[in-house]
Amino acid sequence: MLESLFRNPAWAGASSSKSKPAPVAGGPEGRPTMIDIRRANNVSIMMTRFKAFPGGVGGMMHAVLSFQGLTWEEMGLIRQIAPKKGERKDFKDFGGAPQDLTAAERVLLQMNQVPRLKAKCRVALFIMKWEELRNESVQALDTVQAACQELRRSSRLQSVLSCALT
Repeated sequence: MLESLFRNPAWAGASSSKSKPAPVAGGPEGRPTMIDIRRANNVSIMMTRFKAFPGGVGGMMHAVLSFQGLTWEEMGLIRQIAPKKGERKDFKDFGGAPQDLTAAERVLLQMNQVPRLKAKCRVALFIMKWEELRNESVQALDTVQAACQELRRSSRLQSVLSCALT
């Protein structure tokens, strides 16, 4: 009897199943309709990093496409937030009003308008790190070249090799 009084329909089956929870219905009440509640919470938490970003999500997407105005960490965060494959299809097929979606879903809906967003983020991350990676590679090659020159000049190595080869 007490269970029936305190039962919450939103919790039904959540503790007994280990699978991914089903999306909760009721967009206007603040609950996500197109993504599950955990994903919506994660997107909302990650988007707090971009609250003061000029131009909102549109400005953020412009910064992604122009490879300017975002740090390495912010670009990685956008890549994590970007709509997943199934979400992209759902948002593409979405025909309702954006006002009916939660804030997290509206962000994903706007991000979904950029084709191949994750790939573009990977390219931007690579471009951001290019100079550092190039410098590390040049330094490693210089070290290998110096080691090879030392080996070529070594009289001990020449004598050992001449003994081994005769």
